[in-house]
Amino acid sequence: MKTVKIPRRKQEIHQSDDGRRIEQWIKDGEIEDTLEDGEELEVAHDGDMFVGVLHLFTAAGPKEIKFEIPAKDVDEAFGNFKECAKKTMEDLQKQMEQAQQEQANQIIVPGGPAEAANQLHV
Repeated sequence: MKTVKIPRRKQEIHQSDDGRRIEQWIKDGEIEDTLEDGEELEVAHDGDMFVGVLHLFTAAGPKEIKFEIPAKDVDEAFGNFKECAKKTMEDLQKQMEQAQQEQANQIIVPGGPAEAANQLHV
């Protein structure tokens, strides 16, 4: 067993006049935790973080998409918002296309695989 330090963060919400929303996750301490042997914990950032928030309206209802914005302060984060949001949406589109392609490549058999095997004549 080993002890690790995990950043503890508080959150501030920043909203622009045009509706862009950024969450600022501010490190305000550390939490100690114990990991079992062989267990790993990766802390992506030790300091403050800026996270952009998009709201998408889908057939399944509204979805909130969050993405990291590299920045040193709130003004820089708002300046980088559009570029990071665009990249996030492009990545999401690629993931959706890949999932659709994988789904299209599956053979669908009424009754499932067991029934199909029973009906197979060799």
